[in-house]
Amino acid sequence: MMPEFIDFTKSLFPSIDPYIADEVKESLKQFEENGGRYKCFTNHSFSFLSQGDILDKLKFIKISEGGQIIEKELKALLLSNTCDAENDDVLLFAPLIPLANLKVNHDTLKKNRIYKLLYFPGHRYDDYVVDLSLVSSFSKGLINKLLNNEIIQKEASLSDFGYYLFLAKLTVHFMRPEDTEVQEMREV
Repeated sequence: MMPEFIDFTKSLFPSIDPYIADEVKESLKQFEENGGRYKCFTNHSFSFLSQGDILDKLKFIKISEGGQIIEKELKALLLSNTCDAENDDVLLFAPLIPLANLKVNHDTLKKNRIYKLLYFPGHRYDDYVVDLSLVSSFSKGLINKLLNNEIIQKEASLSDFGYYLFLAKLTVHFMRPEDTEVQEMREV
């Protein structure tokens, strides 16, 4: 799964040194051969809101093509940076969608080759993906109130491996270069 994601990322960002990409793939191969598992989450969640934290439920709103408001309660991943979560009044979250609800190739999805979807391997969330295209903003005051009153719970915090996978997917989804045709149209 990870070697394919590295190749995918390298194809999107040609400036990545092929030697470094190959070294990372070799390290991952050795890790897997030695029985290693990708641990994307810490054994305990942090006492503060940190980027990548997963909450058990938030109400997400989507507006349909016809203008109807569709509301769903879903697990949520904090997109806002940790220092922004501490200092800003608004926090950004993306929902976790059950894999069973998606009509996509699950093998491709689990290799993290679909731009907008983030899959965390080998954990209790391996039946979910984070949909980075359905971002919603929430008042930090509301989130803290819901947490303090135990209306919502923090379920997990990202490990260093999970955090870097998360950052890589954010970069791939939001910062990948546009196709050359569009880039040429932007030239002044």
